[in-house]
Amino acid sequence: MERPYPATNYLGYRPSRNPYAEKYRLLPQDHAPTAFSCHDTEKFRGRWREFFGAKANQRLHLEVGCYHGESLVEMAENNPDEFFIGVEWKFREAYKAVEKSVKRNLKNLVFLRANAARLPWIFAPGEIDRTWILFPDPWPKTGQQKWRTLHADFFRSLALLLEPGKEVLIKTDDSDYAAFIRREI
Repeated sequence: MERPYPATNYLGYRPSRNPYAEKYRLLPQDHAPTAFSCHDTEKFRGRWREFFGAKANQRLHLEVGCYHGESLVEMAENNPDEFFIGVEWKFREAYKAVEKSVKRNLKNLVFLRANAARLPWIFAPGEIDRTWILFPDPWPKTGQQKWRTLHADFFRSLALLLEPGKEVLIKTDDSDYAAFIRREI
């Protein structure tokens, strides 16, 4: 029997003792890419295109769980007329993603160290054109599955952010998780 999933596993942002939390906080804010953390990620809700200086017809991409930013940095570099936002929960991974972007001097990319459960507070309805979720952690053990990001309540929240015709692209190499995602959708 499957366990019901909580509406969110979000518990709130607490002060972190992670050494990368301070490094992340001290990243330079005077040029793109910019890095935001915790509740600061919610400052531009409904105004991300304005933040980037983008026109209404320029696409805004979101990657949930961007890890070290490999895919997002490549996409931003290859599509300079489009704009990209990466959300990552872990400070160290988010910091490394920003480092890669800084080295390439990308101005169309921002990283948010935030919980994916907070997406409705970070983005306004219809603001995102395409959402990428690449190789999410499947949490395969029964006791871990409550931590899966991709469950029905997450998809309901995500649907509120997307207008008809907008895309969600999910890629996983775990067949059991893929079957679970299909059921949850």
